Amino acid sequence: MAGMIPIEMQTQLRQLLAYFAANPIVHGGNQAAAGEKLLIIYLNGEGTSRASIVAPQGITFLEVRGRIYDRLGLANVNDQHRMEIRADFHNGGGANPPVPVADEEVWGFIFSNTTAPTINLHVSI
Repeated sequence: MAGMIPIEMQTQLRQLLAYFAANPIVHGGNQAAAGEKLLIIYLNGEGTSRASIVAPQGITFLEVRGRIYDRLGLANVNDQHRMEIRADFHNGGGANPPVPVADEEVWGFIFSNTTAPTINLHVSI
């Protein structure tokens, strides 16, 4: 029957899913546990990440902004106020283009509706 996945492949896929469930994603020494998300920070369009943050369930947008300031070493208050954050969250395909995040309501919606364990944050200053 066309389109059927062979039993052997189904078994391998189940094993792979079990492995990923038991081994959370690690980025730069940070690790997300159940209910948490790993926020990976990209700065000004760079192709490689600058930092990562483990975000617990219920983290507020202001807390996320504060942690980004700390991780990126932003000391200039003007930089902090000009900072724009866009979220690329991967529910199987990701957001394309990344969604602007400017308030608590948008952040809460993204965090609670993202099934993937990571959210990429593209920060522009």
